[in-house]
Formats: sequence, C-alpha cells, structure tokens
Amino acid sequence: MSPRHTLLATLKKLAEEVPPRKYFVTRGPVNWLTFDFARHACGIAVRFEDGQLLRSADRVGIPAVLALDLVTTLPDDATEPGIDDTVLDRMIDDAEAIIRGLTASSDTNGDPVIFGVKPSSTRIVEFYDLNLGVQGVIATFEVSY
Repeated sequence: MSPRHTLLATLKKLAEEVPPRKYFVTRGPVNWLTFDFARHACGIAVRFEDGQLLRSADRVGIPAVLALDLVTTLPDDATEPGIDDTVLDRMIDDAEAIIRGLTASSDTNGDPVIFGVKPSSTRIVEFYDLNLGVQGVIATFEVSY
C-alpha cells in the first residue's frame, strides 16, 4: 500500500470510529442531494485536495492538503437561511478528533502515517443549502507524510 493510500485509509477509518459511529464515511465526493439521510443522519466525505506530484524517493515531508466534508440535514422547520450552531460545533469537535487521531496513527510497520499537521493550514468553513436541506462544515488541513 502506498503512503498516500495508507494516509487516506487511516483518515477514513478514524472518521468511521467517531463516537458513537454516527457518520456514513466515504472516500471522495458525495451527491448530498441523493444521500440517504433517513438511513445515515450524518455523512463524511474524505478528500485529497492537493498534493505534490514529483516526490522524493525518501518520502520525507511530502505535503498534502486533505479535506473532511461533514454534512447533515437542516432542522425540519428551517424556513430561512439558518443553521444549527450546536450541530456544527459537534461536527467541528469531531473533525478535530479525527485530525488528532491522525497525528497519533502508525502504519503496519509502526511508522507514523504523517509527520505532522501544519497548524496554520487548518481551516473550517460552514455551509448550508436550504434547497437541499443540508448543513455542514468542511475541514481542510495540510499534512506532511
């Protein structure tokens, strides 16, 4: 398994383990219009946003920007652009827990999956779409792997 594959598989596994295993987690983009929120109240899309193409042979410090899209439905009574900050705060906490878990993760050889997260690169963007009836956050962060 390549270091990139290990990184993304670990990130997906950590997202699946967020207590109480409330998220449906997938690798890649999701069509939230057709997502089955009745079956899964929340979803996470794990994405590789940006990376370096020409890597050194020693794999030390390969930069990559990763993204977690955490999405759920708007409250049933949402009739105007408005989001539930309590729900979004929990999603932000979940994203932070996933990222912290990634910093402590090791591969099958006992080597760190990542060398670190660049603190100044961590970003959170909230969004909502009244037509789709969804709200969520997108967490992006840069790692070296």
